[in-house]
Amino acid sequence: MAKVKETSSLVQFEAPPASKGGRAESPRNREIAEALRGNPGEWAKVATAEKNDGLAVRIRTGKAKSFAEGVWEATSRSNDDDSIDIYARFVGDTK
Repeated sequence: MAKVKETSSLVQFEAPPASKGGRAESPRNREIAEALRGNPGEWAKVATAEKNDGLAVRIRTGKAKSFAEGVWEATSRSNDDDSIDIYARFVGDTK
């Protein structure tokens, strides 16, 4: 005999819907990527943040959608006031 799931007014058994593919592309990131693509190989400070939010990693790995195509380098530097500057550059179209 099959085991029957108990139901409750607080619980509804169902599979989750399909993923919609993550976050939408950031207009700010798109603008940064376009500017860097226009100056390949040139480093630029692209952000200053109060804490490290992982932007440099998302740029380097292509996790930020605007940086998914091509080869990117990015790094961060701490400032005396504890803020963090993010630097990035577009290296080229091929990996």
